[in-house]
Amino acid sequence: MVMAMETGAAWRMSGGPYLGEVSALCLLRLQSKSESASASPVLLAAGIGSEVLLYHLPSGHLLSSFQVFHGGVRVHGIVASDKLQLVSVFGETSLKLFSLTSSSSFQYCLDLVHRLPPFDHWVLHACFLQDQHPLLLAVGLSDNSVALWDVSSSSLLARVYSPDRCLLYSMRLSGHSIPSLRLASGTILNQILVWKLDPQQFIAVNLARLNGHEGSIFALAWSHDASKLMSASDDRSARIWDLTAQCQTEGFYIHSQCTLFGHHARIWECYLSDSVIITAGEDCTCRLWGVDGSQIMILKEHIGRGIWRCLYEPSLSLVITAGFDSAIKIHDISSKGKGGFTTATSDLTHLSDVFTISAPKTMKQLSLMDSKSEYVRCLQFTEQNTLYVSTNNGILYHVNISEPKYPKWTQLVQVDEKIPIICMDVTERGIVALGDGKGHATIVKVIDEGESEAKVDLSFSWLAEKERQLLGIFWCKSLGSSHLFTGDPRGVLKLWYIEDNIKFNTHGFTRSVKVPLIATFESCFGARVLCIDASPKEEILIAGDNKGNLIIFPFRESIRMGDPSDSTDEKIPLVDRFKGAHGISSVTSVFIRESDVGNVEIRTTGGDGCICLFKYRNPDRKIEFIGMKQVKELGTVQSVYSEFHCGEASLLDSLATGFMSADFVIWDLVNETKVLQIPCGGWRRPYSYYLGAVSRQQNCFAFLKDQEIHVHKLWVSVCEKQVLPQVLHMQFHGREIHTLSFIPLEKLKQKGTPCALVATGCEDGTVRLTRYLLIERRWLDSKLLGEHVGGSAVRSICFTPKVHPFRHHLNGSQSDSDIDHEYSLLISVGSKQVLTCWVLDEGNASTSFQWFSSHIPPRINTSNKEEKHVENDWRYMAVTAFILNNSFARMSVCFIVVACSDASLILRALLLPSRLWFDVATLGQQTSPVLALQYILVGGNDVSTNEDRYIIISGATDGSITFWDLTRFINNFMQLIAEIQPQTLIDCQTRPKTGRGSCGGRKWRSLANYSSKNSNQEEEPALQNKNSNDLPEAEPLVIFDHVHQSGVNCLHVVLSDKGCFLLVSGGDDQALHCFTFRLEGPVTDGDIKIRVLSEDKIASAHSSAVKGIWTDGTWVFSTGLDQRVRFWKLNQSGKLAEYAHLIISVPEPETLDAVISDRENKRYQIAVAGRGMQMVEFSCRT
Repeated sequence: MVMAMETGAAWRMSGGPYLGEVSALCLLRLQSKSESASASPVLLAAGIGSEVLLYHLPSGHLLSSFQVFHGGVRVHGIVASDKLQLVSVFGETSLKLFSLTSSSSFQYCLDLVHRLPPFDHWVLHACFLQDQHPLLLAVGLSDNSVALWDVSSSSLLARVYSPDRCLLYSMRLSGHSIPSLRLASGTILNQILVWKLDPQQFIAVNLARLNGHEGSIFALAWSHDASKLMSASDDRSARIWDLTAQCQTEGFYIHSQCTLFGHHARIWECYLSDSVIITAGEDCTCRLWGVDGSQIMILKEHIGRGIWRCLYEPSLSLVITAGFDSAIKIHDISSKGKGGFTTATSDLTHLSDVFTISAPKTMKQLSLMDSKSEYVRCLQFTEQNTLYVSTNNGILYHVNISEPKYPKWTQLVQVDEKIPIICMDVTERGIVALGDGKGHATIVKVIDEGESEAKVDLSFSWLAEKERQLLGIFWCKSLGSSHLFTGDPRGVLKLWYIEDNIKFNTHGFTRSVKVPLIATFESCFGARVLCIDASPKEEILIAGDNKGNLIIFPFRESIRMGDPSDSTDEKIPLVDRFKGAHGISSVTSVFIRESDVGNVEIRTTGGDGCICLFKYRNPDRKIEFIGMKQVKELGTVQSVYSEFHCGEASLLDSLATGFMSADFVIWDLVNETKVLQIPCGGWRRPYSYYLGAVSRQQNCFAFLKDQEIHVHKLWVSVCEKQVLPQVLHMQFHGREIHTLSFIPLEKLKQKGTPCALVATGCEDGTVRLTRYLLIERRWLDSKLLGEHVGGSAVRSICFTPKVHPFRHHLNGSQSDSDIDHEYSLLISVGSKQVLTCWVLDEGNASTSFQWFSSHIPPRINTSNKEEKHVENDWRYMAVTAFILNNSFARMSVCFIVVACSDASLILRALLLPSRLWFDVATLGQQTSPVLALQYILVGGNDVSTNEDRYIIISGATDGSITFWDLTRFINNFMQLIAEIQPQTLIDCQTRPKTGRGSCGGRKWRSLANYSSKNSNQEEEPALQNKNSNDLPEAEPLVIFDHVHQSGVNCLHVVLSDKGCFLLVSGGDDQALHCFTFRLEGPVTDGDIKIRVLSEDKIASAHSSAVKGIWTDGTWVFSTGLDQRVRFWKLNQSGKLAEYAHLIISVPEPETLDAVISDRENKRYQIAVAGRGMQMVEFSCRT
């Protein structure tokens, strides 16, 4: 913490925690004299930024965090001596020694023992020589030298240089004394030098040169006895070198014993032991290899630029990985292996059952099969030991698999000889519904008492459809077993009342009973229904079909109860539908969750690999798309589950089951980790699965292959094996962050500890929301808000905190109190001209955003074959937006100005809540691309003013700052929209494109076709054309040339207390520019003028390009590539004075934003992002 004082004023600044790449991992064991090494607790030390985080590995608890370095130095490595309880932490040229102490089982502390003097080269590795007296610490440096530090006397004993004086990419030391010390150096010449020290003369002795790699050596690892060395390289390979061959002659060349290929990019880290080999690389995979070089397993659960570090804890069978995405992930490899589930080294092998079973009558068939042959058609688990099997000859079996070697098959019923069972569904109480090829529906009530043989309590059937027309049969959980739905190929659902038949039917099988048909629901799409759900409380029924559509029907109590004595069914018309909810892929599951009064949340999954969220507004009877998560690890998502510890999480925070290619996968949506993967041949085969309370230890999966049912069963009691956390440190962006924006504190619904919310946009196309606890000063969580179409990079984000009243002299006076609906939008833009909007959900109990709308420019049709394959390489560089509300027309419009890399500026409009997009105007063609945008509303605070002014400020790459007056275009558009009301003429349903068979998105709209026939007014030319080249063009109000010598990277404008505006800017020329101005001239018609009141420029504000700037009219905060945040104060004459600066842990800062967290005490929270993100606190008082 840095303190600075001045007469009459005081301020304080401090750097908060860094959220970014994890650069070091180390396992620690705090062993007391009374316990063995195996009984001592396992701790994990992780280096992130300039801090070291200490975790208790079995429980995953964060024990404490320690600030190790200052001045922007990051932790690069951690080395421990378990025997001596010493920890060495190094970064760049610095190294510190700590002692690890404990006061209780969960209270550990790192006490500083000594701070070594800075070295002249970077520290690459360190090693405690524990058997050496006095105790020495060997420090490997990047100039291929080693320093021997006497720990007891805190002095440098010797500095030994290798004869090969060259720069290194990597270095690894191994040994317990000077005679046993071995050093491996990865040089820039793609060689590995192996050398040692002469203990008598302290000189270097070369042992071997290892040749074979065709790229730089990024990582090295020794075996425990230093007989083998492992290397990882830029050439995407890892090699094992056997050094037991008498390599005592200087210059002896050794070729690798084993070469490991498999990574698709550079390998950053490697680990070598007697039982397993591990590599981690830029392709975000961690690969496990056998000692013979065979690949055993691939772990791919990180995102972004790769996995930096990997470790193996043999006593717990855990692989620990960490990388650029800030996540530290734990992988329990005891139950995984090359076959997808088991491995010979597993401590859960005896609990994992993989076996095959066959139906009794299918085992005897040896000849070729035809349509009348006996084979399995349907499978369904009801619990871990109970599987129901139906066959092509109409037989229903109950299978008890509690003893895998001796499964108990019980034939329950045969609906009819040689009639296949087409569909099956089973309730939790063991009531089976069957649909056969003749159109009969059959109900079978089963008594299953565990160990004894299952028995049929009752069964009956009736004709539900014509022959070959019964394709679906569905129980609805909310209705119990009183009602049953059947479906045909044309999207018709029939509701049958069967409660009386179940209660009063006699024992045995009754054919052709009378079952009342009480309602028929017919889809408007004519496609087969695959899934349903109903809510009696909200009185709706939702169905999903095989064409990706959703259909909503009313489900009133009068429909459900019906009149069983009335043979005529009621045809129920639909109330709403959503076409293409999952593109052209099938809807695989539908789930209704009741929320607040009048709103119903709907979650669907589909064959496009997406989980979609909808909101159904009961009073309006309208379904609205509100959000989507694309599960990249699944080609098709079958369903979503919530475990017991996720009860308060959102619908997406749970487990997703589905298929990727030919494998069944269970994916953890919270931790972004793979729980289970089983090769099965894909979803087209009969299959079933069952998950317990803890899916990682309780799951069953069965599928059909070659007329055999293959069962994978893992069912471990929670008390038998501890459930380890999957993620120790939260996952963040995996690539560079280009933009961020605070969500104003007044918009947050705070419960308990106050927090700040930061929205960030990244190079990988993702937008995340990250919460920061203000009092505890730590990051709480980070959630993925969404992703730009195709993963296009996010370049700029803006937030519209409020709705401004639209005031025009033709509309009369309108104030803030007249606004009929408040909207708050988060808008992001980026590569491929993608523009995405999220809306703040005001009705939610907690602060949350929902996807609102996306826009991508339509593809240009051309007859030139060569031009058809040209990609859209233009990108949006900046965005600013504001929302206007016309209370007289009861509508709101969000006006968005985007700057494109082709040097164009376009004003666009988004109608709320109808999601209709329109081009409004272009801002005169620029000579250089614009990098920063801001807006100001003039007259917005004066209710008596009949008309506001809408001014846009842009900063370009040529160093100019331009002002634009868009008032005329906005006024004309608002009047035309109020007249035409296009939202009443256009279907507004849409969802974003995903690239997987999705037909979402929206074509660009024009108002020309929707103008009122009775209108005598001339239409605005801007709204008659779809081509932006034909839009009206706004001329610059004023241009300030050469404000900066090169590009204007950042702008910020604020209205001061004196009624004038303050504009600050930063550029590539390392300068800050600040000037105050006032707008003068006519309020309604005519051009206004900009009067500059004061101006100031700091020529060398930073030592490199300025990337972010913010001001509140008194203080100015800036950051640049020099990795510093500078604090400036604006005096009465409009001049800037630097008060202090702080070196931050974020490498290559790209953006900055700030918010006032405590107005009374003038406390600011400043977020800086680039390769990671860090919070800085600044407070001042006068």
